[in-house]
Amino acid sequence: MGTPLPIALATKSSPARNGQEGAAKLINCFAEETPDGKNPFAIYACSGLTSLATVASTGVTRGMIAVDANLYAVMGRSVVRFDGGFGSEIIGGIAGDGVLTMAQNRKEPNPQIMVVCPGAVSIIENEVITPVTDPDLPSPISCAQLDGYFILFIADGRFFITSIDEGTEIDALDFATAEANPDGGRRNAVRNRDAVFFGNKSTEFWQNTGAADFPFSRVTTIDVGLYAESSVAEMTLIQKSGPAEDTLIWAAANRDGAYCGVMMLSGYTPVKISSYEIDRLIEAEADPTDIQAFSWSENGHSFYCISGPTWTRSFDATEGQWHSRESVGESRWRGNCYARFAGKHVIGDFEAGEIYQMSSSIYDEDGEELVMTIQCPPAHAFPHGLTWNEITLDMVRGVGLNSTSEYLANPVVIVDYSDDGGKTFGPERHIEIGRTAQIGKIIRRSMFGRTIRGAARTWRIRVSAAVFRCVMSFNADVEKDAA
Repeated sequence: MGTPLPIALATKSSPARNGQEGAAKLINCFAEETPDGKNPFAIYACSGLTSLATVASTGVTRGMIAVDANLYAVMGRSVVRFDGGFGSEIIGGIAGDGVLTMAQNRKEPNPQIMVVCPGAVSIIENEVITPVTDPDLPSPISCAQLDGYFILFIADGRFFITSIDEGTEIDALDFATAEANPDGGRRNAVRNRDAVFFGNKSTEFWQNTGAADFPFSRVTTIDVGLYAESSVAEMTLIQKSGPAEDTLIWAAANRDGAYCGVMMLSGYTPVKISSYEIDRLIEAEADPTDIQAFSWSENGHSFYCISGPTWTRSFDATEGQWHSRESVGESRWRGNCYARFAGKHVIGDFEAGEIYQMSSSIYDEDGEELVMTIQCPPAHAFPHGLTWNEITLDMVRGVGLNSTSEYLANPVVIVDYSDDGGKTFGPERHIEIGRTAQIGKIIRRSMFGRTIRGAARTWRIRVSAAVFRCVMSFNADVEKDAA
């Protein structure tokens, strides 16, 4: 035998421009710190999906909001109400496509829901959808709610407020203008006590001071604007230590209105969290309105998920790392929007009127494979070549199910490699992970050829069987060529 060589596992998706420099990816999996474990971190498969309801003849699930015992989803132009058992009813429709925002107030006994598409405003109350056509209200582009006020943002930078807990009452004089930088309006949101107004080149923060003439006053302004309207997501950031923190994440624009990174607020300071790969993906999109994002918290992690038409990347804000998500038959993930409802993580589909439950105890995507893929950083002995005698994987073993399906009863891990920076892979080796309770199974294979002098090898590890999946370390036995 040769020399032991630990092979680094990717802790994030961070492929370089060509691939020969580095092609590390985590697809449908993420790294979690295990400070007292066998390894400093373990890699777990992402949560799977199972269908909760399908509503025919609607369309893409554009947005959802949970209000008391009901979930309201905009599917295409239809508004669908779901009860706690996920029975569904189409209660009407809205006018308008494009960027969608939804908010609820505190009206008793039935809160109102405001739905805004550019140029179209509707109120949902007692299962009745009423278009808002108040002559005092210019055409809004988005809405939010703070302290019972619906706040409607206008493209010229003005924002109007409704009466407290009454979305149909709008006074022509109840407005102000986000004009510290006169760069117009793109979208508004709420972060804790702040009403946030995104412009093309700047962002303003206002708070309710209770003033008699107009209750909101500007607190501060930052010289970072909004690049993609639907990239804005409110998040409760769960930190490894310390208190949870309310924040906002968005694809940002600089003082020239050009994309400058995905930002996360820390206080009133925008902190760039995007990798170079994320920046390349966003800048390559011809139409920024095609970019969609949402956030959620699960199992101690806070996630921000952003998608373009052909890609999805998810930021684990707790660990500070990005990973990729892909559904079978797609280059992106099915998830398009999120709500917490009836004790479940509810996900809306990006191309159909369907909603799913997301859970870490679900190991596939509504019957389709959820392929966990770890593409490792380059392994090499530059400038020497390497002969690869054997590889050994440390995984959670004995995870096979008591099933008549051999695929589930005796799951395998698929290992292959690329010597050209991840452009071509092969040949595949299938290695058994272990039937139920076979925790002593050794996951190893031998004879993996040779890399030429100066070359690096990109190893790939995949598991598609719908079983519990966790990878902890990867090692090889190699022989180094003479220089």
